Amino acid sequence: MTKVKIIFLLIGFLVIILPVDRTIAKENYCTIIIESSFRNFEFWEHSDLAIVEDGYCIVPVREFVEKFGCSVVWDNDEKSSLIKIHDDTLKIFTGSSEVTLNDRKEMMPIAPKIINDRTYIPLRLIAEFIGRNVTWEHSKNNMYIWISTLNLLSQRDVDVTNQENYSLMNDDPAPFYSLNESGVTARGIKIGATIDQVFSAYGDTPYNISQENKTTLVYYQAWFPEGGAGAIMYFDFCNNILVGVDIDPPL
Repeated sequence: MTKVKIIFLLIGFLVIILPVDRTIAKENYCTIIIESSFRNFEFWEHSDLAIVEDGYCIVPVREFVEKFGCSVVWDNDEKSSLIKIHDDTLKIFTGSSEVTLNDRKEMMPIAPKIINDRTYIPLRLIAEFIGRNVTWEHSKNNMYIWISTLNLLSQRDVDVTNQENYSLMNDDPAPFYSLNESGVTARGIKIGATIDQVFSAYGDTPYNISQENKTTLVYYQAWFPEGGAGAIMYFDFCNNILVGVDIDPPL
């Protein structure tokens, strides 16, 4: 089977913040990579559009959600923002961790805040509300968050340095690694697992190659802007039972 590398980027997670204007230190910025359409991405890099606050990435509500076709209505009396997409609504209140999702009350990890006249909320909350997946990684100099329709792999998922789990199968011209018979993936999957167990661990993927009783699921690693294409992970099934896992390392 021919394995083709495709580069995908995404992004992921959000938070809101409260009182006064302030200058934000550069080390509190993160880079958000937004998948706007197939293989088209937008970067929010080292700006106050993406801030790390108390361990969470927070973003300004209006600037973020309007990119995805959402409407935002601000109620100055309530100090609230009502976000709408299709038939779903999300209502947030400045200074309160409680939000209303449709008619259901939920709690955010931190309360919305006003920074430089913008309302900020946790990125993950708003990304998942609009139906996007969130993946995050640290590099040497930055934290990256991908927001995408895909379930992306992390660096931990494609780490093949543990030889108890993976073996190098071909070093010329294109090396790849295979899961050993007694090995286990970073998310606890072993040879003999069912296809439903893999979906439960890794999520859905649109890259599903089927032929008679054989199926291959393909997952892509989140991609760093300063690097090349990320790794690709292949799960091979026979009659919906896992018979092999291969990883093509990053370019």
